[in-house]
Amino acid sequence: MPNSTESGPNRSRSSGWRQWLSLMRRALLLFIGVTALSFLLIANFSTDLVFTKLGKNPTPEQIESLRHELGYDRSWLLRYGSYLGRLLRGDLGYSDRSGER
Repeated sequence: MPNSTESGPNRSRSSGWRQWLSLMRRALLLFIGVTALSFLLIANFSTDLVFTKLGKNPTPEQIESLRHELGYDRSWLLRYGSYLGRLLRGDLGYSDRSGER
C-alpha cells in the first residue's frame, strides 16, 4: 500500500528546492535591509552635496536647481527605488570627489 508522504529521491529534491527558495528569500530580505539602512544613513547624515558643489553664497535658484538635479526634492522611497534600480544594473553612480563613474 503506497504511503501518502513522499519518500526517496523525490522527497529530497522537493526539500532541496524549498531550502533553496527559503535561502534566496532570506538573502533578498537581507539585501534590502542592508541597502535601505545604508541609504538612509548616507542620505540623512552625510554632508550636503549642494553646498559642497556650489561653494559659498549660492543663490536660492542655484540651490533649488542642484537639489532637483541630485534628486533631493523627491521622496526617500522614490530615491531609494531609483538607487536600487541603478545598483541592480551595476551602475554605482559618480564619485562625489572626482565626478568620475
